[in-house]
Order: sequence, then C-alpha cells, then structure tokens
Amino acid sequence: MIINNDSEPVLNLPVDIGQYKFWYKLCALSYVESVYLFGSRARGDGRCRSDIDIAVNCPDASLQEWQEILNIIEYADTLLGIDLVRYDSLGDSLFKRKIDESKVVIYER
Repeated sequence: MIINNDSEPVLNLPVDIGQYKFWYKLCALSYVESVYLFGSRARGDGRCRSDIDIAVNCPDASLQEWQEILNIIEYADTLLGIDLVRYDSLGDSLFKRKIDESKVVIYER
C-alpha cells in the first residue's frame, strides 16, 4: 500500500469526487483488497449529481466486516447517491461483465 504524508492510502480518484473522506475509511480496512468505480463516473460521462457506483472486492470479509463497509457507505460524507456492490460475490454474471467494461481501479492492496 502506498502511503502519502497524511498516512492515508493513495487513491486514483476523479477530481469531482475525490474530496470525500469515506474513500479513505473504506480503503483503510485490512480486508478490502480492491475498490472499483464503475458506471457513468468511470466512463467520464457522469453529471455533477450522478450517483457513485462502487464495487468492493473483499473475498475474505466476514458478514460483520461487510456490514462495516455498508455502514461507511451509509454515513458517507456526500449527498450523492452511492450504489455499492460486493464484487467478489458476483461470480461470472452479466452484471460483473458490465462492471468490468467500465471499471476504474480506485484502490488495490
């Protein structure tokens, strides 16, 4: 993990949504392997009020740890809607393939 001067992980975030602190809380969790942005914001055609689509890869996370992720998103420091999906639970689905078409790696351990 790359650390900046503030002891926070360095994330690959678009400028328009990079100011939110929930990203750092999410990526600081030891069981989060990677975080992806997908959808309109990942494609670059999102609008200022577009929601934030996030896929979290955490294959070793327990149900309680997944709940911690859900709580971080629920209390995120933004008024924008956030759609969250557990990437490692999608299997070989059409939805996962659609995510893969547009995903941008925000964080990787």
